[in-house]
Amino acid sequence: RKYFAAVLEKNPAHTEATLNLANTWVQAGEFETAADVYRKALQHDTGSAALKRMLGLALFRSGKVEESILAHEEAIRLDPLDLDAHRNLAIILISSGDHRRAAAISEAGLSAGLKSGLKNSPVQAGLLNTHGMALWKLGEKTRAEGELKKAIAADPGFDRPYLNLSRLLVEQGRTREATAVLGALLQLVPGHQQAAEMLQQLESSKP
Repeated sequence: RKYFAAVLEKNPAHTEATLNLANTWVQAGEFETAADVYRKALQHDTGSAALKRMLGLALFRSGKVEESILAHEEAIRLDPLDLDAHRNLAIILISSGDHRRAAAISEAGLSAGLKSGLKNSPVQAGLLNTHGMALWKLGEKTRAEGELKKAIAADPGFDRPYLNLSRLLVEQGRTREATAVLGALLQLVPGHQQAAEMLQQLESSKP
């Protein structure tokens, strides 16, 4: 940490040192301090969408939700193809109960990704998963199911859509399908604790 601080003292615009220093504070749970590091860096690089996004994430983790939303919105304005900013903002909006806006933001991110040629990637899978969750919260279960299945297809190694899809299926009484989804995840990741626990609950609830 002292090394990165010394580098920034000599060159405040050193992006790599900024990211490394902020990361040490994030790992220590000092999100306010990390946010201060990003703010100082933005004084020297006002057009950095990545710095704005990371500032937004630090603000969210420190409980400053409204400021976090504004920072992510600014990141998207600076770089409409910053798909991580779209996903972060959608997740924050879901946590805040603004599910309709979360669906719109994640859908916009998916559209931007397709225009840039991004397909079947972890970033796309993350956005599809988030979009599916927003749709589920809105009661659009059929569309949500479709997005979660697309997320699995885009990145079969990403566990969240398997878990979310299985919960959605259970909510609809489709326990056999939910069991199959969890089984597929466990085939990919045999030691996945959460999937194993959910599968055990389903098995024990059978008549």
